[in-house]
Amino acid sequence: MKRGQDETATRLHPFRTAVLRGLGVALPPLLTIGIFIWAGRFVYENLAAPVISLTTDYIGVKPVYAIPCILSLFLLVLYLLGKFVAVRLGWIFWTLFERGIDRVPLVRNVYGAVKQVSDFVLSEREIEYSRVVAVEWPRRGIWSLALVTSESMVDIEAAANEPVLAVLIPTSPMPMTGFTLTIKKSEAIDLNITFDEAIQFVVSCGVVIPPKQLRRMTTGEPGLAASTRAAAAPEDALDISADAAREAPPEDETL
Repeated sequence: MKRGQDETATRLHPFRTAVLRGLGVALPPLLTIGIFIWAGRFVYENLAAPVISLTTDYIGVKPVYAIPCILSLFLLVLYLLGKFVAVRLGWIFWTLFERGIDRVPLVRNVYGAVKQVSDFVLSEREIEYSRVVAVEWPRRGIWSLALVTSESMVDIEAAANEPVLAVLIPTSPMPMTGFTLTIKKSEAIDLNITFDEAIQFVVSCGVVIPPKQLRRMTTGEPGLAASTRAAAAPEDALDISADAAREAPPEDETL
């Protein structure tokens, strides 16, 4: 009975592997499409539909031309607003507007958070990661991947009495969030991996290991795996010698 179950499981293994591989290929685009459909439906039901109803009922625009007209008008308003803020007078008005919002207790908290997110997303200056390092965090003995962002602050460097680094530790499986830490430069280990390889490692929760690190494990370069194989080599040699002695034919003692 057990042998029959093992044979059935062996036959189903290629099928299961193919199904899981197909799921891994199809799931990312399907989820991406689903998220965009949900976002588009949310925007249409809460923003576009009321505006279209307003334009068709009161202005007299046909529903077919409502969306292009609204988009064109919206882009025109954004363009004029950007040009207005770019000049000195517009910048003064915008500064006074933000100061007025900053005086409203509840509104200033919400507005400040939204402004920080929008400035981060729409900023033309990208965050540059100089290299990938490994740091012991959240405690000694636990290593985490970190992205070096800058040389951090002078006051912290003076307090630490040695160079420090500002690093971002991304979280799995969504590396868009993480923890910003300031560590001593001597406590960071430089890793020979790229930024993309580090993100793949984080997103896959450690399943996708960078090829360079895999090559070290398999070719016997300095590391734990190599030392383990070196220590086990004499035992393997003894086992091979013993097997060869057992399999060798007996010598003919007759002369």
